[in-house]
Amino acid sequence: MYMLKLKGLTIPHEAIRQEIAGSPHWGGVKLRTTHEGTPHGQVTDLLLRFNRMQDSRASALDDCETYPFKAWDQLFLCRQVALDLMRHVEGVRLGRVMLTHLPHGGRITPHVDAGTPATYYRRYHCVISCGPGLNRFRVDKDWVDMRPGEVWWVNNAKEHEVVNESGSERVHLIVDIKEDHELDLLDPAQFDLTKKAM
Repeated sequence: MYMLKLKGLTIPHEAIRQEIAGSPHWGGVKLRTTHEGTPHGQVTDLLLRFNRMQDSRASALDDCETYPFKAWDQLFLCRQVALDLMRHVEGVRLGRVMLTHLPHGGRITPHVDAGTPATYYRRYHCVISCGPGLNRFRVDKDWVDMRPGEVWWVNNAKEHEVVNESGSERVHLIVDIKEDHELDLLDPAQFDLTKKAM
């Protein structure tokens, strides 16, 4: 299993949608979305915490140190969800925190996240919005339909892709967290093991 739905934590997705509407920080940093061969070419990012911007994309690739951007201070609910999630999973270090917007019909093409952060941190996807259709996320051979308010652990060091067939925009809050314990993927107290892959 390379992605599982977290139990015991729901996020105020409607309130966050209102908080992020009209934020001037959408698309301000295009590090992930404009380089040659990017799988994220149809995505618009809003960075809350990220690596310090140096002279090249390569400088951030293996950098595990993250810093707050202006949106971290301005988007209170997003910050609160990231910190609540960190407490929930007993994290010891907060990594990248970013909002990603994928329009209806958009796709994030198959890829494996490269660099040290992909193996150092665990990645969580907090679903903020998507329409009533399918918000399809694949890791390895498994597809799931992620719904607003849910939080998912995703192994982004495995091949993954996204297809937004939900009928509206797809917005996720991505939170990278370093944990100092092994992830028990079969712990029914922590993960919803009844959520079947598609």
